[in-house]
Amino acid sequence: MQRNVGYNYTFIPTNKGGQLLMLNGYTYRKCNKSFNYYCSNMSSKGYLTYHTIPTAKGNALIMLNKFTYWKDSRSRNYYCSKRASGCKARLKLDHKGVIILADCNHIHEPPNYIKTAAGYIKI
Repeated sequence: MQRNVGYNYTFIPTNKGGQLLMLNGYTYRKCNKSFNYYCSNMSSKGYLTYHTIPTAKGNALIMLNKFTYWKDSRSRNYYCSKRASGCKARLKLDHKGVIILADCNHIHEPPNYIKTAAGYIKI
């Protein structure tokens, strides 16, 4: 049995005919005709934010909400670090590093990392 431990999201219609994205209890609006969603509270400057974790091979993982993703060298796609185990969660970043697509429906628990002064360490 697979377990979905990803995001709960829905789209909410607005009075002006648009839509807001509701993700984990927060609302985001789509900006212009792009795929970017920004916090609907303009003063918060909220984006989907992530951390980067350097790897021993000189690459970097992305950590978003405790889950890690590795970069496909041929695109701007990042795939769940458990992809080989069947997890299909992925992210796509634009040329500025902003998340423009987030399919965060994981079928597993997040890996265990601790944050130290030197960075993140997997335990």
